[in-house]
Formats: sequence, structure tokens, C-alpha cells
Amino acid sequence: TVPSSITPIKMVKVNLETLSWSFDDELGDEDPDLKAKELKKFMLKVGLAFAVVFVLELILIYALVMVFKKEPKTRTTPAKTMIVLGSGGHTAEMLKLVESLDKKQYSPRVYVVAETDNMSGRKAVTLEKAVQAAQQLTSTQENKPASGSQQTSDNKQDSNNQAAAGQSAEAAPTAKPWELYSIPRSREVGQSYITSVFTTLYALLYGFVLVYQMEPEVVLVNGPGTCIPVCVAVAFFRTFLFRPCKVIYVESIARTKKLSLTGKILYKTRIADLLLVQWEDLLKSYPAAKYAGRLY
Repeated sequence: TVPSSITPIKMVKVNLETLSWSFDDELGDEDPDLKAKELKKFMLKVGLAFAVVFVLELILIYALVMVFKKEPKTRTTPAKTMIVLGSGGHTAEMLKLVESLDKKQYSPRVYVVAETDNMSGRKAVTLEKAVQAAQQLTSTQENKPASGSQQTSDNKQDSNNQAAAGQSAEAAPTAKPWELYSIPRSREVGQSYITSVFTTLYALLYGFVLVYQMEPEVVLVNGPGTCIPVCVAVAFFRTFLFRPCKVIYVESIARTKKLSLTGKILYKTRIADLLLVQWEDLLKSYPAAKYAGRLY
């Protein structure tokens, strides 16, 4: 028997079918504040339960990701590299970077120039011919037999086998280590911004076609507007077609206080996987960039 001086409090009745709740009739309307307190307690318990379940799910997902996470593997095959050349100083800086690349690791190389830029394409061809001549000279010196040495019958047989292998290698077609392509320029010097919208869209179309056909794995750019269509196409294909490709942007050494317009676009949109600057002061305004020191 409940004493008359104590008002019995009942639990909240919850209907799971209608997702509604109500208090016991014995509570009546005598103490509405008590009803509100009981309702708050109930909702607090429900919210706490959902929060606990949510946190546990997050912990479980994180544990599964860590268990099945694959460690990055060291690359053992060459990476197809697309190199976008601007004009004038941009081309000179980029070709100096290309000279320092491991040609066996970054191969084949695909050069991209603007249709109206005849000088950059010629410089790229000159560089690649010099690289090819140097490689042939090195190969000849390595295969040159030692003077004054007498070959045994086994050595003669090995020499004949190497000669036969060399002849078959010369007969077989070899993949060209570099290619040269041109795309329309996004904007000419002095062109109005209104008309540049249409020329940029035209260049984007060419950029999408070229990137789709070449399927580069690394794109190396350093600032000219010609690289924007290529970088946008790379970002599109790696997002929607899951084609892995790294974009490396190298800011010009002339940029000491702020990035170029192309650099700002690639920095803000996070299209560039690696953005290198050659002046440490730039890191104050662009902390996500990497200071590389002087590269030329």
C-alpha cells in the first residue's frame, strides 16, 4: 500500500509501433513538471544509447581499416610521365628539371605544348635526342670487349649468343621513350576574359582527350596556363574512373611572396598532390606547400 502522502510515479509508456509515449493515468495532471522531468530523463537515456552505439561503430570501422590497410609498396616499374611545357622561362626551368630525372624511372615521357608555341617543342626534341645519344654511347662503352684478352671457347660461345641477342633486339620494334603533343592555349596574351572562357573550354576538351588516351601516372607542371586543362582532366579521371595519377606542381623561382594564378588554383582545389616552392617565405601563406630549395 502506498502512503497517501507520497504520489506514485509510473514509468513512461512507450509504443514502439506508433513511436509515441505517455504517462500512467495515476499521475494525472497533478504535477506537469514531473512529467517533463521524466520525459527528459527518458530522452537523455535514448540519446546516450545512440551515442554509445555510434562511437562503437566508429571504433570498429577504424579497427577494420587499420587491420586491412595495405602498406605502400616501392615502385619497381617505370611511371609514364606527362610534362607540360609553357613558354620562355617556364620551359627553360622545366627542361632543367627533366634533365635531372631518372630517365629509366620516368618513362615514357609525354611532352605537352601549346599549339602556338613552336620553341618549347623544339627544345624538348633537342633534349631527348641528347639523352638518347648519351644512352647509346654508354651502352656501347659497356659492351666494348677488353683489349688484349684471349677468349676461350666458352667465351666465344657467349659472345656469339650476345651478338645473336643483339641482332634480334635490333630487329624487334622498341617503344619510343618520349612523345610530343600540342593542345590549344587556354588564353593568349592580351586576350579578353570574355573570349577566354570559350578558348579555355576548347582547351579543356583537348586536355580530356589527351589525358584519356595517354593515361599518365605522373604529371609534372610548373605554372603556364596550358597545364590547367591537363590537371583538371587528371583530377576528373582519377576521381570518377579511378585512374591513379600524381600531379606535381613546381612554382617558379621568380615567385618569392605569392603563388602564380595557376599555383593558387591548384593549391586551393587540392588538385596538386605535391606543390613545391623555392622560397621558404611562401610557406607562411601556403602551409600545405613543400619547401624544396632552389631546383635550377
